[in-house]
Amino acid sequence: MQQVFDTTDKTITTKDDWVPADDLASATLKLKDQPSDSYTNTENLAEDGNYTYTITNNATGAEALSGKGTDAATKLAAGTYTVKYFYTFSDSSAVTKTATLTVLPTDNQINTATYSPKYVKAGDSVTSDVTVTNTETNQTGVPTGTTFALGDGAPEWAQIDATTGEISVKPGADIAANEYDIPVTVTYADNTTDSVTAPIHVVAAPDKVETADVPFDTIYQADPNAKHGSQTMVTQGVTGQTTTTTTYNVDLNTGALVANPATTETTKEKVDKVVNVGTKSTETTAPVGYTTTY
Repeated sequence: MQQVFDTTDKTITTKDDWVPADDLASATLKLKDQPSDSYTNTENLAEDGNYTYTITNNATGAEALSGKGTDAATKLAAGTYTVKYFYTFSDSSAVTKTATLTVLPTDNQINTATYSPKYVKAGDSVTSDVTVTNTETNQTGVPTGTTFALGDGAPEWAQIDATTGEISVKPGADIAANEYDIPVTVTYADNTTDSVTAPIHVVAAPDKVETADVPFDTIYQADPNAKHGSQTMVTQGVTGQTTTTTTYNVDLNTGALVANPATTETTKEKVDKVVNVGTKSTETTAPVGYTTTY
């Protein structure tokens, strides 16, 4: 019998299937016919699966998997493994070969995309930036080849930059105050994806409008033709009115309302009351009698 039983190291990712023959470079047996002393039959172990194997996690020393060459494809967690292949001959002798299998995590397993909550007043606009953190290096930044898209159910007033992941929102004045989770699909360079949400709080911040009366003044003016002390209304007094309006901005990060300087305008002019006061003298003359003396 002549055997060729060689292995090869291999690197895959957690999304890839692994089958027992993956780490076999070649696995053939040539059977010799004793009378003729010639090789008459060849068995391809890689195809036939006529062998057994074990997979051991190098970090923990624990056996992760074992079975036969005919086992179905499987997926493995990220890590470095030692694959051992076993074949037992008819005379009970055996051959063992090993290979190293490296399983790398996918991009969506080592990267986490997040959006911080943002607050916006209905009718205004705000942007929200994405933070992508590599959990292995703890570094932040959008990996090369990553793209972003709004997910199903995103409101019409939200948009996203496909390259940077920046979300721009401008809810109309008629949008109800509420928290809206904007769905985002992140696609990494290895075509793995992640689904995250960007929390947007639409805040009700109606203008504060206050009105105030403006009292009229009473103006007295002399009328020399009217009887002294008499009063005659010339103009009826009318109370005026002012309107003071305070508008508010919304702190984009906390949602707190920030008042702008109030503006005041006169919405109704006052009319002063005018009264004429008579100043004409009321003195009268009468004849004085006289006495005649003789």
